[in-house]
Amino acid sequence: MSLIMQKRNVAFLVLL
Repeated sequence: MSLIMQKRNVAFLVLL
């Protein structure tokens, strides 16, 4: 589950 959270965090940063 940690990997999914990390990937989502990265996607959020990219969106920014």
